[in-house]
Amino acid sequence: MHMSRLRRNEAGFSMVVVLAVMMIGALLAVASFTLTILDAPQSKSSNDAKLAYAAAEAALHYYLFHLAQDNQYWTKCTNVAP
Repeated sequence: MHMSRLRRNEAGFSMVVVLAVMMIGALLAVASFTLTILDAPQSKSSNDAKLAYAAAEAALHYYLFHLAQDNQYWTKCTNVAP
């Protein structure tokens, strides 16, 4: 009879559930913080690549603008390395 009474006793059960939920929440917070920190260098590299692409595209549009103004603009490029 003593064992059946212990099995029905649920004292402290809520504490175990709360601690488990808090531990899972803390692990999720740490994981999200870690992923954010690890993603920062990739974001910088991505921004640098986008800036380089935009600069190259702007130079191309600059050249095409001058070529549209003067059809012989390409012949005036005298400072080209051999």
